[in-house]
Parts: sequence; structure tokens; C-alpha cells
Amino acid sequence: MKRIITIALSVFMASPALAADRPVVLELFTSQSCDSCPAADAYLRQLSVESNVLALSYHVDYWNDLDWKDTYSSPAHTSRQRTYLQTLNEKDLYTPELIVDGARSAVGSRVSAVTDALRAANTDKVDVPMTLAADTKANVLKIHIGALPNTLPKAEVIAIRYLRNATTDVKSGENRGKKLSTINNVSEMKTLGVWNNQAADYQVALNTKPEEGMAIILQAVGQGRILGAANQ
Repeated sequence: MKRIITIALSVFMASPALAADRPVVLELFTSQSCDSCPAADAYLRQLSVESNVLALSYHVDYWNDLDWKDTYSSPAHTSRQRTYLQTLNEKDLYTPELIVDGARSAVGSRVSAVTDALRAANTDKVDVPMTLAADTKANVLKIHIGALPNTLPKAEVIAIRYLRNATTDVKSGENRGKKLSTINNVSEMKTLGVWNNQAADYQVALNTKPEEGMAIILQAVGQGRILGAANQ
């Protein structure tokens, strides 16, 4: 059963969309202290292999008082989920929650709900052109974001570092005695600039460890819908 926190909300308005073939961004808000989260973690791994998706795991910190502190938890992840709660006009803060392309929410372990959200996202997603190029001499990842003839909202260019695979032996709490396996655990989020429908270039330091990955997402200002995505 999902674990819930209730807070006040505001209204979200979606922007116009263009069909495209970039990966759909899946953001799973999860916790090692939540006994309903391992099923969602496993399903996210399955989706990352079988579907055209960019899967990211955000470990929240609001269940850390349940006798186990999540190894990868961060207040920044909780803050990001709270913002989605407002922009998507959701009722509750809970785990495991899956945000699909910044525009839809589903319980991360409910296959039918996630399937419906993915189908809808693939129907109306925006795809702003984006290319990534690693400059090993300068030790930077160069990002080029193109322009579209349509008027789209201003968007933040966000670099997200993550650990590709992790296994944790949980010693206490609801998942005591379990060996939890998760993918693409977010370790850092950095805004590189704001895109305003004009071609622009950005850069960020390259990953130095093979076990780390880098995702670049273009997200409407105010943590709105995803307009573009790519990963290294």
C-alpha cells in the first residue's frame, strides 16, 4: 500500500505539445524505508530495458525516521516531488510515485496506470532537438539545443547525474533484511541555463566514473512538462 503525506495544492496548466521520438522521462520518487517501493523499483528497471524511456530514481528523505535512513535520500528530491504535487494538482505526497514527462502522475508499481501514462506521453510529447558531445580534452559534455518554429514556454536546461546501479542491504525498518536493487539513483541536479526557443549551447563537466551517468532534460520553467531529453 502506498505511503502518503497530504498538503495543499495549486493548479497546473499544460502547454501545447508536438509528437516526437525522444525518450519519455520517468522520475520515480522512492525510498528504502517504504515496503511498497521495491516493486516499483523493479518495474522501473524493467521499463528502462523494454521501453524508449529515460528512467531516474529520486530517493526522498521524509521516511528516514522509520528506523532506516535511505542511503541515497536527499531533501532536494523531496523538494522536487513537492513541486510536482503542486504543478500536477495532486492530492497527496507519497511513495512510490512515478512522474511521466513532468506532466502525469501514477503509482509506480501499478502497471496499468503507468502503461496508460506512457501511452499518453508518447502521443503528445514535445521534442526540442538536442545533441550531446563529449569533449574529453576539455573534460566537458557539450550540449546543443535547437529551435522549433512553434512557440514553446521558456525551459530550464538541467543536468542530472546518477548512479547507474546500486544494491543496498537494509538493516532495519519496513524492508529489514532485504537486499534492494535500484537503478539510476540521482546524485546531483544542476540548472545550466534557460532556453527560450532559440538555438543555444551549454556545457557541464563530464562524468569521471564509469558507474555514473548523465541526463540532460529540458523542462518548462516552474517544473512544468518535459520538452526535450537525452542521456550520456
